[in-house]
Amino acid sequence: MKARNLALCLMFASCLGIAHATITVGTCKSEKNPYLTISSAITASPVNGLIQICPGTYPESIVITKPLTLTGLTLAGQQGVTITGPVTGLLPINGSQFFQVYVNNAAGPVNLYNISVLGGPLLIHGQITPIASLAYPSGDIAGIVYQNSAGRIDNVNVSGEWSPAHVVSLISGGSQPDPHQPAFDVLRGNGIGILLLNTPNIEVTVSNSAVIGAGYEGIASTGKLYAFRDIVSVSNPEAIGITTTSGSADFNTVESLIPLIDQNQTWFTTGISGGDSVSGNVVQGFTFGIIGASKVDSNNLINNAIGIIGITGNSVTDNMISSYPTFLDSYLQLGCAANLASCTYPTVGIDLNCSDPSPVKNNRIVSAGFGVVNVTNGSTLPGSNAITGVKTATLSCQ
Repeated sequence: MKARNLALCLMFASCLGIAHATITVGTCKSEKNPYLTISSAITASPVNGLIQICPGTYPESIVITKPLTLTGLTLAGQQGVTITGPVTGLLPINGSQFFQVYVNNAAGPVNLYNISVLGGPLLIHGQITPIASLAYPSGDIAGIVYQNSAGRIDNVNVSGEWSPAHVVSLISGGSQPDPHQPAFDVLRGNGIGILLLNTPNIEVTVSNSAVIGAGYEGIASTGKLYAFRDIVSVSNPEAIGITTTSGSADFNTVESLIPLIDQNQTWFTTGISGGDSVSGNVVQGFTFGIIGASKVDSNNLINNAIGIIGITGNSVTDNMISSYPTFLDSYLQLGCAANLASCTYPTVGIDLNCSDPSPVKNNRIVSAGFGVVNVTNGSTLPGSNAITGVKTATLSCQ
């Protein structure tokens, strides 16, 4: 009997521990003393606690320094959880970077579920006097930052992370925008949707999420990233959709909101850069579609200036690459209007960088200016590749 009572007591204590580890933000669950801000709930939560957030808008800069799970509650007829910039302005990290959600050396996984992070014109604390109650940062802004921290980001939407840096210079009395690039002066600023500043052994998974309209980088990782079924769009002339040191990018949709830009000019865009495996993605509208990945297979690359590049010694199989035969230089306003041919360049399906073509198999290239370029002299592209509607199928190294 004593053993049975002890077991019941232990079970009861365990259940109490689980209950106490769950904290609610907001009044949707009728708690007597709910937390009214996410930040106060984080402070009160134990390590590895669960914070449930009621639908609503939370104007806060969130800092997390311990393992936690934050999840937005989904209730019928309500729009979900949105984190926006606080009225006092965003605070900096690492000098000139400003964050909305910052996970810093958490010593364990931090998980974010069912949350939206809304950027747009954000007030920066102590930076510049607001114009019409809004001010723009001159440095990087980021919706979500993980620094030396692991975890999972799932069903999270990050939008509006961009900072028109040239607008700041005008506000503070700087020079007028470059007349040759009027469209880019409101887009050139830095902005990152999800920034993972981790060492190579730290893993973060970003899945079923959306990063929309990021200024510079959609999802950027210095550690191991697993990006799975995400939607990413970027809006800067040097933007990168997804970039990582290692890990994989699988079944994502990545799109540039900037027109194709001549790869020989300063400005260029990249869809997916790096990673051990890049598979099953749709990549559209970049200067470089996929660059530098170890394994590139079963991707659909649409209307990129160069579909795949930087793949020396790596496997490139079963990709579908289609594009217009040519693309226009972005500097159209510099005198090309009268002679479009002078600003027109051929698109490329795969650029081998003078490497061995044998790992390139079963790809289909349609309607590009060149199918495969920079093939090692004396080598032959495997016959399993299908190149149709292309002006020049292969071009050897010069």
